Amino acid sequence: NNIKLAVAKIGDFNSTLKQLSGFVVEEDIKLIHCRSYISSQYAMEIKSKFGIPFIFDMRGLMPEEQKLFRDDKRGFELPIREDLKYQKHKILEKKLLENANSTIALNNHFKNYLTENFANIKRIDVINNFVNLNKFGFNPEIRNKIRNKMNWENKTVIVFSGSMSPWYDFSLLVSWLKQLVESGIDAILLLLTYIDKSSNIKHNEEYFSYLFKKNKLEEERLVLLNPKTDKINDFL
Repeated sequence: NNIKLAVAKIGDFNSTLKQLSGFVVEEDIKLIHCRSYISSQYAMEIKSKFGIPFIFDMRGLMPEEQKLFRDDKRGFELPIREDLKYQKHKILEKKLLENANSTIALNNHFKNYLTENFANIKRIDVINNFVNLNKFGFNPEIRNKIRNKMNWENKTVIVFSGSMSPWYDFSLLVSWLKQLVESGIDAILLLLTYIDKSSNIKHNEEYFSYLFKKNKLEEERLVLLNPKTDKINDFL
C-alpha cells in the first residue's frame, strides 16, 4: 500500500525534469534511487534545486559501453581525444559521481576502480550480486538431459540470454563462433530470447540467417529458443 507508480511522459530534458520535480514535491520525496546514468542526471538536477539526496546505482561504465556498441560502428576507430560523444559521457559520469550522496558498486573490484580513477566521490557502497544456488546452481543431470534431447553431445555451445537490443553487436558474436569452427571446434550459437516476427530485421531470424551466410556458417549451427522463464536456467 505504500508503493506508488508515477509515469513521466518522456520529452525533451527540461519538460521531463519539470514533471519529475512536480512529483517529488507533491509526494514529499526524501531520497531518490537511480538506476544508471540517465535517471541520475535528472536526480542531480533535482538535488541542486530542492536539496533531495540521490543514490547513483551505476551497474557499469556507460561511456565505455556506448563506445563499444556505437551505432555508427566507429567506437573502436575513433581515438578518445577525437570521440566527442565519449568525452561528453565521461564528463557527465564525473559530475554524477561527485554529486551523488552514495554510489553503488556491485563488487569490491569496481569500487577500487572508482576510487583509483575519481578523486571526489562522497561515498561508495558495495552491494554484491547474490544468487540462490539451490535454484540456479549447476545441475549435471539437467545439463545432460538437455544435451541429449537437443543432440548437443560433444558440442561447444555459445549462449546469449536476454533481449535482442540494438546496442548489442551480434555480428561480433557470430564472428566468435566462426573462429571456433575454423579452429576445428564443433560449436553452435544458442539464443535464448523472444523473437518477434514483426520486429526490426536486426532482431529476428532473418538477420542471423544473413550473418551466418556472410560468415559462411551452416545455419544448423544457430538455435533460437524462447523457453518459459522458469526453464531458462536449465539451458544456462
